[in-house]
Amino acid sequence: MYPDVRVVAQREREKPEPTVTEFRTTLDESLTDCQWAALETAYLAGFFEWPRNSTGEDVAASLGVSPPTFHQHLRRAQSKLLGTFFDR
Repeated sequence: MYPDVRVVAQREREKPEPTVTEFRTTLDESLTDCQWAALETAYLAGFFEWPRNSTGEDVAASLGVSPPTFHQHLRRAQSKLLGTFFDR
């Protein structure tokens, strides 16, 4: 397309690892309010502990949604969280 142009140098740079703040910002921008609420509430309620301190039904009730709705928001939030972590 540009016959008179020639490349004089090529450099490869490694992308630096994101800071904690950058990671959180990226995650915050990707999650909906419902996904964030489901993830945070589940975490604070001990849903991820073993044995669990609360069930999905308990967390759903505290959010005022049905268990399938809670699980849908939670799974999408987990997917985005893991994608943000692994897809650097």
